[in-house]
Amino acid sequence: MRRVDCSDIFDAVMLNVKRAYLAEYEETKVRTKTLSESESVEKNGSSASTSTPKSETSVDTSNTSGSASETVRESVEKVKESEVIADISFELEAKFPFALGAVCTELGTLDIEYRNMMGCEPQDDFSEFYIDVLDDFPLCERFAHPCVMYISSMALIDVNEKQSDAFYEKYIKAVTAIIDELPRKSTPIEEKYPY
Repeated sequence: MRRVDCSDIFDAVMLNVKRAYLAEYEETKVRTKTLSESESVEKNGSSASTSTPKSETSVDTSNTSGSASETVRESVEKVKESEVIADISFELEAKFPFALGAVCTELGTLDIEYRNMMGCEPQDDFSEFYIDVLDDFPLCERFAHPCVMYISSMALIDVNEKQSDAFYEKYIKAVTAIIDELPRKSTPIEEKYPY
């Protein structure tokens, strides 16, 4: 089996989290813009009845200043987006080794069963609470996808609960798919009451 680096998992998680953060950021921008537009319409609507109409020959200069202010606003938005991404990176780098350790510990016994089924080299029972980004991924390659989904879910839990739940659901489905691949064993039911 191919070895997976933890840095590959980190990059995949980072991509998921960035997408979710930026989607949340864009949604917030749209809500803010909609609110400001509705407030502007309310202000203009109430003052429109008292204002005098512009003459047909007057020049509208608000369009030029509007485009300049819009350029400045877009620049500020880009800076904010890059700051958001920098904050995400810093926070995720701190949490990632612990989250990876937690999910690998949770999936460790399933990994042993999967290795036995696939005829791979056996792995000792895994119980590390910290796995560095530069380390090799301790489980089989098949477990990389569920780990990415789990860590993405944990990284977003405080920011966007809806996205976090979606990633956790994908994690559960991925683990369930692995369990379904394992052969079923039937064992006799032990009779506890011989009467």
